[in-house]
Amino acid sequence: MAIRIGPFERKGGFNPLHLIWIIPAGAAAACALFFGLGYLLVWLWRVTVSDIFGVKAISLWQAWGLLLLCQLLFKANVTQNTHHKRQARRAAEAPASAQPSPAESN
Repeated sequence: MAIRIGPFERKGGFNPLHLIWIIPAGAAAACALFFGLGYLLVWLWRVTVSDIFGVKAISLWQAWGLLLLCQLLFKANVTQNTHHKRQARRAAEAPASAQPSPAESN
C-alpha cells in the first residue's frame, strides 16, 4: 500500500535499512545520557555539598554509585501491588452496614 504525500510516494511498513542509522544513534544517545546524568550529579555535588559541608569533590563513578544507592534506598520499595489496592478499594466502597462495628466484634 502506497501513501501519497505531495509529489512523493512512500510505502508503509518497516524498512530494515533504517536500523543502519537507528542502532548507532540509540547507542550514542544512551552514552550521552549516561555521562550527562553522571556529570550533572557530580556538578550538583560540587556546587551544593562541597560548599555547604566542606566535603571533597566526587568522581563520575562515585556519582553513579551514589545515584544507585539513592535508588535502592528511596525508590526500591515503591511497587504497584494491585491486590492490596483492590482490597482497599473494596473495603472503602462497601456499605457501612456490611462492615462490623467495633462493639459487635468484641
